[in-house]
Amino acid sequence: GQAPGNGRIGSSSAASINTVAAYLSGLITAHRLPDKLLIIHQFTTPMLPDRDQITTHPGVEQTLHADGEGTPAGKVAVYHQLAFPTRFHTGFKLFYTQDTRLMSPGEVMALTPRPDIITYQ
Repeated sequence: GQAPGNGRIGSSSAASINTVAAYLSGLITAHRLPDKLLIIHQFTTPMLPDRDQITTHPGVEQTLHADGEGTPAGKVAVYHQLAFPTRFHTGFKLFYTQDTRLMSPGEVMALTPRPDIITYQ
């Protein structure tokens, strides 16, 4: 019941993410589709309070995606702070206008772990 913005940061439960992933997995299986990508955005720990309970599902490639805007140093610090579990792919988001300086592809690819997906907004 809340509108996004206004300084509010939302959250998602593992149960809701697992429900969506299971539904998507069912579609993939029923229609014999290739794997699909499920991107789960996170830039603060409270956004996914029970992240350790997110499960994997056949045919669903889940990517934990470090979202958020700021300085390159701040973005890298958040990426490391989130310490994405290895059972998920990793993602990193760059903002053309909201970031204080757009990181270069080389800077992003030098991250450890190396992001599997990089998005620009």
